[in-house]
Amino acid sequence: MWGTATALVLCGLSYLLYARSRGYYVPELDVGTEGSVAAWLSSTALAGCAVALLWISRRDRPGLRRAWRGLAVMFACLSLDESASVHEKAIDPLQSSLGTSGPLLYAWVVPGAVVVLVVGAWSIPFLRALERPTALAFVLAGAAYVGGALGFEVLGGALAPAPGEVDLLYAAVATVEELLEMLGITFFLAALAHHAGKLGAPGVPGRHVRLQSSPTPHAPSATP
Repeated sequence: MWGTATALVLCGLSYLLYARSRGYYVPELDVGTEGSVAAWLSSTALAGCAVALLWISRRDRPGLRRAWRGLAVMFACLSLDESASVHEKAIDPLQSSLGTSGPLLYAWVVPGAVVVLVVGAWSIPFLRALERPTALAFVLAGAAYVGGALGFEVLGGALAPAPGEVDLLYAAVATVEELLEMLGITFFLAALAHHAGKLGAPGVPGRHVRLQSSPTPHAPSATP
């Protein structure tokens, strides 16, 4: 919940500064800027998801361990991408190759959508093997993250102002995009913690501990 609260505060400050100054003057609070506090928080949370997924992969049912490890690798890559802005660096080459504009101005969304479809299809059997509440939590977290990362990125491409211009609507869209991403990550991490608790994670609320009581001594029987 602290991650969600921090995301809300950062997004609110970012939009307020943009509205007051007609442009960001504190780059570290700009949710859409490389090297910002928001990017660091997202990268750290994604890395936390990767660690939790790896832990679960060592303790869950054997039939699910490969899927958990695959998700751990995927989230480690997402954390690296968030910190190094790999997908943003690919925008210009992809624009030149695909000739995209308008809603597809940020051309990385094209291969990104393909990856989402592939991962989604791959996840169906895995989600069916999980408990229904856990699977539903994963789907909701994924919908929030993908809706922000892809859906609002497409909307931002359609509303992107000309270089040097300031557009408050575009700033609001960018803020909501990052907020949805951070909320999705936070919700997914909470769902992982809940699932890990059922597997007996030390220090995670909800784990079941069986206490073994010492035998009650019997009173000696009276001899007749």
